[in-house]
Amino acid sequence: MRIFEGLTSEEARIYGLVLASVGISYRLIKGSMDWAILVSEQDSLHAKTMIRRYLEEQQETRHVSEESSAGRFWPLSAGLSALLLSCHAAISLVADPSGVVERFGVSVSGLRSGELYRAITALFIHGDFAHLAGNILGILLFGTAVCHVMGWGVGWFAVLVSAALGNLLNGLIRQGDHLSIGASTAVFAAIGILTAQQFLRRVRLPERRVKAWFPIAGGLALLSILGSGQHSDLMAHLLGFLVGLSIGMAYGFLVKRTASAWLQGAFMGATIGMVIAAWLRLLHS
Repeated sequence: MRIFEGLTSEEARIYGLVLASVGISYRLIKGSMDWAILVSEQDSLHAKTMIRRYLEEQQETRHVSEESSAGRFWPLSAGLSALLLSCHAAISLVADPSGVVERFGVSVSGLRSGELYRAITALFIHGDFAHLAGNILGILLFGTAVCHVMGWGVGWFAVLVSAALGNLLNGLIRQGDHLSIGASTAVFAAIGILTAQQFLRRVRLPERRVKAWFPIAGGLALLSILGSGQHSDLMAHLLGFLVGLSIGMAYGFLVKRTASAWLQGAFMGATIGMVIAAWLRLLHS
């Protein structure tokens, strides 16, 4: 059965390699001015599906490359890192830094009394410079990677929402006077989003479905290595990872292509608005 007629020689060669990589037998047929691919009738649907997925991945790769060349990812990550550093410097200058932590951190009593803004403000507060430095590195690496997948606006919106929900869940299921601070929840939310993306990319290919679970295992391993150190809030990290994983899965199932530039801007505006609203709500409480 002929499929994909009217191909150039280069297209025919590449399509043939794609089919060969998944074990589909084929023949290249040269016409007077173009090429076609011949496969058996029972393999035709599978062959078309594999070629379509290849073309979609190539389109996504080109889009990511264009976004990356525009320099939209690293500057935003660097700007967020600078903001975290500025917040830490400002807090270190106040007379009672521990009071700031209690005021802005995720506390059980605070959340249960309706101070939901703490789920966001706590992301900007760190106990010491080592804690801050580790989170800045995580933001630069994993936050930027999320932007490569979702775009510079949708990506940071997804990370913030995942981290805030993770903090809310952590505060609501804890008991006593537990207090949690730091951007670590956002870092592990980003890891969860990336893990979902890798899982979905593999599980859609029948010959790679078993290996599709490897990214989830890797994400959990990374959580155990990076998120369970001394004074770390492992529960917050785990919940951030799981919420990010869920949002990443939903995004992968529902969204077929990266949002346009104006929509990315709208989501970035929503992200900034949520942060500003949380701080304003705190200052007026």
